[in-house]
Amino acid sequence: MSNEAVEVKPALSSTEIKKEEAPIAVAPTSGSPLKSNASTTKKPAIKLPSIADIKSGKFELKKEEKQEEAVLPTQDFSYGDFKHYWDEAIAQIASKNQASINVMIANLQPVLKDNTNIHLSFNNKIQLELFQSEKPFIASYLRDKLQNYNIDFVIEMNTTEQDNTPYTNAEKFKAMASKNQNLQVLRDALGLDIS
Repeated sequence: MSNEAVEVKPALSSTEIKKEEAPIAVAPTSGSPLKSNASTTKKPAIKLPSIADIKSGKFELKKEEKQEEAVLPTQDFSYGDFKHYWDEAIAQIASKNQASINVMIANLQPVLKDNTNIHLSFNNKIQLELFQSEKPFIASYLRDKLQNYNIDFVIEMNTTEQDNTPYTNAEKFKAMASKNQNLQVLRDALGLDIS
């Protein structure tokens, strides 16, 4: 055994133990740093008036404290300006999207009415859905560039029957014969079969 001296202290009562306890400071370990209380500062409290102050007239809102609604610009613009910024918006969409969206949007013919309503007509729901995906960008771009936040879109669906493009030989012949009756006479005279 070693000859080390061991100091023996007399037993303390429970009240003496409580007096001797001090707050323990824990050093942060490398894996979990402790958050200091300095980072949890309280925000200054907002002083709200009492009902008695409001009734007596002691409390008034300062002009700086009143929140006014933002007034968005509504400048007039020409059709040339509109068409220029419309084409810019379409070009930006074309640079980042698929070919199907690009073709559909490039073929749109916007009609400006009332200097704020842009009328667009679509042939089917698919075209409308493709446009709806790009509508927020186009609207915000036009509103920002033209400085008129009253701009809105009026969407119309074409209810007219679409022309049937002839694909087969028989359909092509019928389309040509409807324009020129002599083709039918020539077909009969020559005894041609169109299938």
